[in-house]
Parts: sequence; C-alpha cells; structure tokens
Amino acid sequence: MGNLYKTVLEHMYKNRDFTDMLVKNNKIYLISKIFDKAILERTAGKIDESHVCFLSGGLFNLYQHWAEDCYKELPEDIAKRFSVSVLNI
Repeated sequence: MGNLYKTVLEHMYKNRDFTDMLVKNNKIYLISKIFDKAILERTAGKIDESHVCFLSGGLFNLYQHWAEDCYKELPEDIAKRFSVSVLNI
C-alpha cells in the first residue's frame, strides 16, 4: 500500500495546478471519488469495503490538507509517514 500512497501523491503533485484551481474554488471534494476508486481497485479482495472507505478518506483528507498547505512536504515523505501509520490496521 505504501507505493500506492506515493504514486497518488506524486501524480497529484505533478498536476497541482488543477488541484490548486479546485481548492481556490472550494471544489476539491469533486476528486474524493477518484481516491475511493483507486484504493478499491488496488485492494480488491484484500480488505473489506469499510477499510477501503477509511483508507481512501484518510488519503483524500491528507491530500487536501497538503494542497491547502501549499505542498510544503515532498510526496515521498508524506507517503512514508502515512503508510507507516496504517500498517497495523
């Protein structure tokens, strides 16, 4: 799962102009379903749906905070911390 977080964050960082536009217009919530779909596809058959909701919601909120905080940290540093925090769930 750690690679998924890093991949998502790196992709979103590369496309931060789009995200910045969403944040500026209070529309960032529009991409939350993309997080749900990405995690659901990656974890199909490995974890239950409640766990998927928990992980995708956490990743989305992490990403939203990171974007609103002007991307002060590197994607790989955030991914490393996030993946360590959910290892024992």
